[in-house]
Amino acid sequence: MSASGIKTEKGLIVIDPLLTLGLGIIISALFGWVAGHLTKWVFVTVLEYRPAIGIIAYWVAILGSGAYFLSAGYCHRVEVGHMAVPRFLGKRLSWFLLSEGLQWLPPGIMDKLIANMQVHTSKEHVVTELVSKNGIDMDGGYVLIYQVVNPFRSFDAHNAMEALEEVADGALRDSFSSRIESELYQEEVRSRIGEVMTERMADTAHAIGYEVHVVLTMAQPPEEVLKANAALSVEIAQKASEQTEMDGLIAKIRQLKDEGFSREKAVEILGAERGKTPTTRYIHKLEGIEPILENPVVQQLLERIFSQKGD
Repeated sequence: MSASGIKTEKGLIVIDPLLTLGLGIIISALFGWVAGHLTKWVFVTVLEYRPAIGIIAYWVAILGSGAYFLSAGYCHRVEVGHMAVPRFLGKRLSWFLLSEGLQWLPPGIMDKLIANMQVHTSKEHVVTELVSKNGIDMDGGYVLIYQVVNPFRSFDAHNAMEALEEVADGALRDSFSSRIESELYQEEVRSRIGEVMTERMADTAHAIGYEVHVVLTMAQPPEEVLKANAALSVEIAQKASEQTEMDGLIAKIRQLKDEGFSREKAVEILGAERGKTPTTRYIHKLEGIEPILENPVVQQLLERIFSQKGD
């Protein structure tokens, strides 16, 4: 707090609570003085009471009216992190602000509008149908870190966040179209895109009384492409696992044949082993609800291997 109760923040004049309280005491005293003299005149001159009664009425009016006027105006609380724009007869005064604290304003003729001056972070805003320099479809996401710095302008702004996001979306599209896909995954490139978007938004933000910083949070292929890639990876893993188990089964069948077991005995041995060792979900998927050795594919393998001569 400055010694005078008046300070300047970002080019705006800000009034501290002690100054408005001091002004409130002076104005309330003047109001009480006028009320006291008027009351004394009514009692002594108009109603013709004795002077002693007039003096008593005089002091009662001064103290009562002054106290009421002071307390009635001393009720305008401005919370921490906020400022207030004063209004006179409903019209905003644009040449000063009221800082946080309990402010005094003349009752009946002045009130205030509260402006939140804290730093905020928006929800992630996702922009789809972006195209990189090498023609790859992309999605991009960002958050806005913003703060009201000029309440007078911010109160005049209609749908401020929509206006800011519209400018940010255009800057994001231009930034993606100037970079190839692989660059968009690099942290330093994403940081630079955020800086470029911030610079592009500066004029719009200033015009509506905001300061804004952009942080790029996402640069990736569209969601449907990611899901398709994930499904393809699972399918490849399933096929690889199925092939591995099938190769192991073929090797075991060959081993049993080479050791001189008949086809029927080999089936019996494999059945016993398969009963001890559960198949994986991939082989189980291949066989459906049938036991592994009743699977037509396995039956064909057994038939082919045991029908070969000299192996």
